[in-house]
Amino acid sequence: MRLAVLIFFLFIFSNFNSFSQKTHKGLPKDLDKETIIFFEYEQTPIDEEMTRSMKRMYKKRNEISIRANKILRSKVKKYPFKYVISKRSEYKNLTNNCKYILESDLMEAANNGVNLYAGYKKEYVSDLFVKDIRTGDKYILHKIGTSQIYQPQHILRRFYRKVKSNYRKQIKEQRELMKKG
Repeated sequence: MRLAVLIFFLFIFSNFNSFSQKTHKGLPKDLDKETIIFFEYEQTPIDEEMTRSMKRMYKKRNEISIRANKILRSKVKKYPFKYVISKRSEYKNLTNNCKYILESDLMEAANNGVNLYAGYKKEYVSDLFVKDIRTGDKYILHKIGTSQIYQPQHILRRFYRKVKSNYRKQIKEQRELMKKG
């Protein structure tokens, strides 16, 4: 019993800053003025000690990552505001220049090599959100499933729709400035 109470208090106090994080629905109000990070799909190293099935899964995931990165680089150009493409392992170096990331717990798990296969009739689902990397606040956009993780064209299309509907005026002003300059 004492061990369970001790573990509970260690968990609470080690995650104390998570209590100050807030969850919002929709996009942040200053997204048009700040820089967002779009994450590259990173390849998972294949270790000789892995089972054949794990090697096969990681090899397939790595091949899909290469294709997804090509699509990401072409589709992200349609984003109307400032952005950076970065690896998850390197984005913390950009916190002085960037404020937000487009993220999902499923995308992060896949990047970390977690096996997200749930069977043919089942799919894991998670929120897609914009996260303020300085405060930890999350701006929930919509749900995505495991079948969408490596399809940036679908993820970005829905994200762009929300951006365009929320920032029509700012996008129009930016286009007019580009025409003049």
